Amino acid sequence: MPGTYHFKLVGGADSASKDAVLMGKANVNQKIKLLVATKTSSQDDTSSKDEDTQTATAGPKAPSVVKKHTGNSYDHLTSPAQTAVDRISDADGVDTDDYTYTESEPHTDVYEIKLYDRDTNKLTATYRYDNVNDILAKYDQSSGKFVEVD
Repeated sequence: MPGTYHFKLVGGADSASKDAVLMGKANVNQKIKLLVATKTSSQDDTSSKDEDTQTATAGPKAPSVVKKHTGNSYDHLTSPAQTAVDRISDADGVDTDDYTYTESEPHTDVYEIKLYDRDTNKLTATYRYDNVNDILAKYDQSSGKFVEVD
């Protein structure tokens, strides 16, 4: 059906999205790539970058998948992401200098911030901040959901 479509791939720790305008014959069989850079945990990696690990849910013997960490300091974040980190700092007493961050926008005006320990590059927490409604939520691994932070 002709139209504008938004495709989204959502996983445990990664997501990808793509908008496509499919309006005519030129768009028939158009490929939409939703790729996330991953590798299996059995591959050795000697880089100093962190890898957050997520287990695939395809079956009991599914291999682990890791993603490269390319964290930024607080000063390199966008303005909305800095606002989110400020809210995280206020709510959970996080010292912004102790972490590096990755930012993404899984939904319009909702920013996902991952905190990595500056010394070990290990993922310590994942937050989502709704910039419009000023709502901060932290990812709870036990429930697999984001829980609002007071």
